[in-house]
Amino acid sequence: ELQGVPGALVETGVWRGANGILLATLLRAWGDSARRVYNLDSFEWLPPANEKLYPQDTNDIHNSLPEMCPVLTLFADYQAVQRAFQHYGISSRDTLLIKGFFNKTVPKFGRLLTSRNESLAILRLDGDMYESTWQVFVGLYEF
Repeated sequence: ELQGVPGALVETGVWRGANGILLATLLRAWGDSARRVYNLDSFEWLPPANEKLYPQDTNDIHNSLPEMCPVLTLFADYQAVQRAFQHYGISSRDTLLIKGFFNKTVPKFGRLLTSRNESLAILRLDGDMYESTWQVFVGLYEF
């Protein structure tokens, strides 16, 4: 229940968009038109691990998964996710897809939240790797 908890809902690591669609659908069912759902993803899979800065990602295979199973990239396509949102009647007024790697998009997204005087009610972290999860956690902690 989100009553009494102000703020937007944020999904980081969208893949096919199911969680963002679910959140937007629940808000609509509850009659909550004041909140937005933000969905951040690179839509390009994951960057290579920066093992010097984030040794926790040593031997992480996430960025090589598309080479091992190319069909995975077909589902992480920005336009396909847009179509999925449209298919379920999710308005771009209520939701926003933000494309790019978290190290670039999270600081801009933080400035957007500040400019809109928005806080976060829910922040779902699904960046798959330590580095990307940490970048979102640190970048959006204040909200």
